[in-house]
Amino acid sequence: MDNVQYNFGNYLSQNFQTYIVLKKELIPGHLTRIFATVIEKYVMPQAKQFMQISSVSEFEKAGNKLEYMLTPLTDIHLHSGTWRGIKH
Repeated sequence: MDNVQYNFGNYLSQNFQTYIVLKKELIPGHLTRIFATVIEKYVMPQAKQFMQISSVSEFEKAGNKLEYMLTPLTDIHLHSGTWRGIKH
């Protein structure tokens, strides 16, 4: 993506779908726990600043939720119940 101007480091931007190949020995649940850490450390501070809130509980009380999830590629086409990869 060297040929585009993009604000890298903005964790609130969800402009791209990302596909990854997991090593066979990696348990998907382990990666899901890492997602929670990424949200807490990087995403939530930006979300709190953007939304001008002081806490995660205030964010959640307003009906908001942030999560990253893994979906097997074979479950996406015709079976995912998503629109452009976004749950609805």
